[in-house]
Amino acid sequence: MQKMKVSNLIYNLLGNSFSVILTSEESAVQLSDQISFGLRGKNVQLLSVCTEDQLRLRLNIDKKFLDITIDEYLKIKSDGFEEIFFLDNESYALEIEDPELLFKLGMVKTEYISLHNKKDRVYATLDRDNLLKSISEYVLIFKDQT
Repeated sequence: MQKMKVSNLIYNLLGNSFSVILTSEESAVQLSDQISFGLRGKNVQLLSVCTEDQLRLRLNIDKKFLDITIDEYLKIKSDGFEEIFFLDNESYALEIEDPELLFKLGMVKTEYISLHNKKDRVYATLDRDNLLKSISEYVLIFKDQT
């Protein structure tokens, strides 16, 4: 898969919105969300956006920082972990292999992460229209990072 390029980026502080279109010769994906919001009792804010060689975001969840890079993969990095989601159609997904995480996924109601089976494997897919909320929900529920 070819590297994704940022084709369009909108960062609207007054309207509290963020939208980006990433394209390659093979695919395109549009991602969007609010810049600042509350989720599960935590304050979440998009602090910075960089588009030099790939899309890079810095997200703050109650004074904990996440560094996110997005191209053909979506990588979430924090002090305590690193997780890599792959591009699946028009959003990003993660194959869930860890039995503890599978159990947690079955027990916890998620608002922005959807689960699906494909070829006897379980995948967690991020909501592309609520990308930052999906990432925050994943971190807050499954990585216990705040």
